[in-house]
Amino acid sequence: MRIIAEHRKWLLTVFGALFLLTGTVSAYMTYRQSVHNGFTVGGNTIAVTEDYAPPEEMKAGENRYRKVVQVRNTGTVPCYVRMFVGFSDGDVEDCSQLSADGNLYYPIMEYTDHLPKGWVYTSREEDPLNGGYYYYTEAVEPGQNTVPLFAMVSTRFKKAEDVRDYEIFIYGESVQVLDLDGVPFTGAEPWRQAWTQFLERR
Repeated sequence: MRIIAEHRKWLLTVFGALFLLTGTVSAYMTYRQSVHNGFTVGGNTIAVTEDYAPPEEMKAGENRYRKVVQVRNTGTVPCYVRMFVGFSDGDVEDCSQLSADGNLYYPIMEYTDHLPKGWVYTSREEDPLNGGYYYYTEAVEPGQNTVPLFAMVSTRFKKAEDVRDYEIFIYGESVQVLDLDGVPFTGAEPWRQAWTQFLERR
């Protein structure tokens, strides 16, 4: 049986942001295969998931809480994923730290150099096209999760008058692991090739 892969359409849709409380994000692209004049559509969809245990209230001093954030491939084809993380308040971001294991905590700007296995961060300075995101370098199979991007958050307010509510904005995006010819990306950084090809065509 002859199967001709026709990669016709690259779509990327981000359905929302994952806030401090709850939420999911889905992104997808499709590919089409023709078999004897018929076709099937494979969906590239993801969900941002979390295990979240917030403090009862923010207070002066350290506020440490569990927030395990990862991405699940809810689609039917393998994909590469990336995530954006941002704080609603710059001052709060400056006094917050992230941890991958609950033991070692790093300021947000330093956390990019201490990421869990499989994650890398690309800044806008080093790559204007792909920069500003955390990238998972392994292909995520259908039904599988990434390694959590982080597991704990710590925010330290020096004085009672510094205490304030804030949100952590998180969203994820995904691209398929095949190029426009239906061939898997190869090389030292196939994930980067996949994102570059998609973003250059967007």
